[in-house]
Amino acid sequence: MHILYLTNIPAPYKIDYYNELGKLCKLTVVFENDTAQNRNDSWYGTEFNNFEGIFLKKGIRVSEQFFFKPEITKYLRSLDPDITVVAGYSSPTSLIAIRWLKRKRRLFGIEIDGALLESENRIKHLIKSRILKAPSFCIGSGGESKKFFNYHGVNNNKIYTSCFSSLKGEDILQAKIPKEEIASIRSKLGLSDKKLVILSVGQFIYRKGFDILFKSARLIDPSLIQICVVGGTPTEEYLRLSSGIDVVFAGFKSKEEILDYYKAADIFVLPTRHDSWGLVINEAMANGIPVITTNKCVAGLELISNGVNGYIVSVDDVDELRNKICTLIEDELLLKKMGRNALNTIQKSTIEEMANCHFVIFEKILEKNGKQI
Repeated sequence: MHILYLTNIPAPYKIDYYNELGKLCKLTVVFENDTAQNRNDSWYGTEFNNFEGIFLKKGIRVSEQFFFKPEITKYLRSLDPDITVVAGYSSPTSLIAIRWLKRKRRLFGIEIDGALLESENRIKHLIKSRILKAPSFCIGSGGESKKFFNYHGVNNNKIYTSCFSSLKGEDILQAKIPKEEIASIRSKLGLSDKKLVILSVGQFIYRKGFDILFKSARLIDPSLIQICVVGGTPTEEYLRLSSGIDVVFAGFKSKEEILDYYKAADIFVLPTRHDSWGLVINEAMANGIPVITTNKCVAGLELISNGVNGYIVSVDDVDELRNKICTLIEDELLLKKMGRNALNTIQKSTIEEMANCHFVIFEKILEKNGKQI
C-alpha cells in the first residue's frame, strides 16, 4: 500500500505520526515548505526515518503557514500512490491539489485535525461545501469533525474518524510523581512550592485568551496560586494585564524542556477563544493534570468530561473560570481524582494508535473502491 500525504510544514507531531505510519505502509509526504513564520526554528521535526519527505521549492508564501506552489501537480503526476491524502484544505497549494486530483479522478481524501462549527456567510459555506464534497473520503478527529463535515454536506459513508495526538505511548505518565521530586522540579524552574501552580501554554496572541486567565486570577487570593505561562515573549499588554498577580513567564520551551513544567503543575488552563484542536490539552492530561478549557477548544470538547477529568467553561467568562479554579483549590481530593481520570482518558490517544487507526481506514477505503491491498 502506497500512501501520499500533502501537508504544509514539518510539525514535530506530524513527523512522529508519519514515521509511525511508515512502519505499516509505503509512505511519501510532500511538504509545502520547511518553516512557518510564527514558529521557533527548534520546533520543527526533521528525522524522516520511515518515509520519503519532499519539500516544494518554487512558489510564494501567502500567510504564516500557507503557500502558493503550483509545482505540486508535478509530484501528483509523477508519483503513483494507492491513496492521496490532502491534510487541510485552506492553502492555495492544497486547493490546486484537490482540483487536480478531482479532475484526474484519483482516489484521494481530505484530512483535518479538528474543526469548530461557526456561523459563516452563504458564499463561504457554499465554497467550503464544494471543496469538502470533492474527495472520495474525509478523515477527522472525533465527533466535532464529523459535525463539521456533515454541516458542509459530506455524507456519513464518506467520513472516517481517528484519534489525534502529539504523544507517543512513552510520553504518557506511568506512575505518580513523588512530592519530593515535584518540589525539586519547581525549585529548578523557579516556581513556588507553597502555592497551587496553574500552567498554560501558547503564544501571546489574543486568540489564546491569557487576558481572561489573568483577570480571573485577580479574583482569587494571591497567596493561593501562581500562574506559569510557557510560550513566547509576553507583549507589553500582557505584562500590564499580569501586573499585581504572581505570574512566571517561562518563554519558549522544547518538547523535552516543557515536560518539567507539566510535572510541576497542579492545574492546566487553556482559556482559548478558538482552537481547532489544542494539542496542549493532550499533553497536560498525559501528565495527570486536570484541565480547564473553553467551549471553543475541540480537544476539550472531545476529551474532557465536565466535572470528571476537568471543566469546560464558556469562552471569555472570567467569573466561570475563576469559580472552576477555586473549586479545585478548595478540594484537594477532587483535584487528585480529576488528575487520575485525565490520565486514564488519554491512555489510548497516542501517535501509535493514530497510525494504526489510519492504516485500518486506508484498508477500508481501498476495499470499498475495489483496489487490491
